[in-house]
Amino acid sequence: MENISVHDSHILKYVVDYEKKEIILNTKSEDNESIDIVFSDVVAYLFEDAIIGCIILDLEEWPIDDVIGCLGEDYIMKHKSYGWPFEFETIDDFKNKVAKDEIIIYNLASSYGMSGFIFAKSVKYLTKNTIKK
Repeated sequence: MENISVHDSHILKYVVDYEKKEIILNTKSEDNESIDIVFSDVVAYLFEDAIIGCIILDLEEWPIDDVIGCLGEDYIMKHKSYGWPFEFETIDDFKNKVAKDEIIIYNLASSYGMSGFIFAKSVKYLTKNTIKK
């Protein structure tokens, strides 16, 4: 993942574009810099505690075993009947699909408000004056 820090950035809004398979988090840094965090080829996402005034603690790639440990196998197996995050049969099948389809799981940690996971192929950061990939 890129070496741009979004620590303590405020989430101003987020857009989920199902047609483009894209999620965009519009943020403002401590220095009032506008940074759009753009997730591409999104497979699924899980956001919790979305409130006005969300502040990002960290955004990082997580290994599949850490995601399973955080969410719990029961949670993942329960939600598979709804097709979330994608179709699979067992936890091993879940792990294999993530690896085979080259899905990266991003953990959005917050110091205030919204946190969660984004299952996507890539992320890029767009700043007002620069585009970084």
